[in-house]
This record gives sequence, C-alpha cells and structure tokens, in this order.
Amino acid sequence: MSAPLLLVNDLKKHFPVRGGLFSRKSSWVYAVDGVSFEVERGETLSLVGESGCGKSTVGRAILRLFDITAGQVVLDGQRIDDLSPEGLRGMRRRVQVVFQDPFSSLNPRMRVRDILAEPIRNFGLAKSSAEVETRVAALMDTVRLPRDALNRRPHEFSGGQRQRICIARALAAEPELIVCDEAVSALDVSVKAQIVNLLQDLQQEFGLALLFISHDLAIVEHMTHRVAVMYLGKIVEMAPRQQIFTAPKHPYTKALLSAVPVPEPGAARHPIISHTLSICVRSLPNGGAGTSVDRKRPVGGVSSQSAAGTAGPAR
Repeated sequence: MSAPLLLVNDLKKHFPVRGGLFSRKSSWVYAVDGVSFEVERGETLSLVGESGCGKSTVGRAILRLFDITAGQVVLDGQRIDDLSPEGLRGMRRRVQVVFQDPFSSLNPRMRVRDILAEPIRNFGLAKSSAEVETRVAALMDTVRLPRDALNRRPHEFSGGQRQRICIARALAAEPELIVCDEAVSALDVSVKAQIVNLLQDLQQEFGLALLFISHDLAIVEHMTHRVAVMYLGKIVEMAPRQQIFTAPKHPYTKALLSAVPVPEPGAARHPIISHTLSICVRSLPNGGAGTSVDRKRPVGGVSSQSAAGTAGPAR
C-alpha cells in the first residue's frame, strides 16, 4: 500500500493569551491539541465541527501560515512543518488553498488575467508569455467562466464567480492537495451546489486530494469520502462518510448530527444539548482543561441548509 499524500501526526497549535499592565502572557488557548490524520491521493477528507473547534487552524497550520507548537506534517514522505523559507516554495506549489471569502482573498487591483498568471510565473510553469496566456485561458474554461472576463477585476463578479476564480488560481499551480477552508459557506444554496459539483469534477479530472473544512453537514455528506469530527481542538471521531451519518459512535458526533434541521415542513428534531457536551468535556484529558466551552448552549456551528438544497446523491 502506498504512503498517504498528507500525514498529520499529533499536531498542536497553542496561542498565548496576554493581559495585564505589560501585556504579559497569562494563559494559553489550546486551539489544536494533538490532531492526527492522513489524506490519500484523490481522496476527500472533511474536517467538521462547530465554530471555534480548531478546524480552520488545522488547515492553516498545514499550509504553514504560522508555525506549529508541536507535531509533524508530512507531505508525500517529506516533513514540511520545519522547512526553511526556501524549502517552502516547492511545497506551496503542491498544496494550495481556497478560502472562505473570495472577495478578501483576491487582490482588488489586479485583473483576473494577472491573478491567474501570477502562480504560473512564480513557479516557472510556462516558458513564454504565449504559454502563460494559453494556460490562463484554459483555466477559465476549466472553472466554466467566459474568457472575455479575463480583463475584469474581482468586484465585477458575483460571489460564486469570484470563488471560481479562487479555484482557478489554486489549480494554476498544478497542486496535488487543495485545502478548502469553508470554501462554500459564504455562498447561497444554488451557487453552493454548483461549486461543490465543480470541485468534484475537478477532483476526478486532475486526481486532486481535498481537505474540506466545513460546518455544513449536508455538503459534507454529499461530497466526502471520510469525515473527521473535531471538538475542542481534538478529533473525537473519524470514519467513512456512511458510518458517520448512519451510525455515529461518539456522543459529540451524535449531538452534532441531531442539530441538523429536517428538510420537511412541520418536521422537527430535538437537539442533544448540555448533557452530551458535559460527557464530551469529561472525556477529554484533564476534563477539558485549557479549553473553553459553554455547557448550557446547544451544539453550534451547524449549517441550517438542508441536504435537499445541495445537488443530489454523492458521486
């Protein structure tokens, strides 16, 4: 059996909390505290959980947007968590990202043509300006945008079109892994379905691996292969999609699924709230010390969008 494309081993990221007269460090927030998983080539692994559980921090740590506290991140057999700035250049071509807000992640002063050409030039993927133009035009076709939009700027597009530009920019570097950090959560239901279907088609066409970070369980059920459930900086359950959604084992996973609305008029669910959360906290080392949780609130961070509004059965 071949080695996984991405291997994350005991990843930790702790942020200092400063206060007092001289802003001295007073405590720590254990945003990610011992997370381990792997992503195979061509696989989609979804990282789910309520807001604040640490799932986006995991994605940003893998991308080396900040240094990790402890643990290892291995890409195709090579550790990337301790690479020098020079060594990171090759890694960044192989691992790309699509952020939640497409407008803030695109340079408003650049035309789409220049946005897509930038990674091609930076990584030396074209030998001439003509080849750059050919690649840029092909990227527009790939994400199903008209070529005559290349001279526009980001503010001239809708939210869904801007997200397609972000996906095209990620594809421009010819990556093996794309981290989708809440990539569809800012879009409406119909556009969300289009972007999800586009990601699935691109995965099949290019053999991409996806780390799909989301709190929308309907989308996750539609497109993922495996699901990792995070709670208070830890993965509490990881299993194939069908097992998570039909036979969850951990109390928090059951509570999370119970909070998803039923897509039927008049139907109602009864979310599992404080009792389950208390069990989850007690199950953590030291009773969840170093984390923060309101044990009286329902499970949060679950999208109210129904599965009926996405795009049909998983492919």
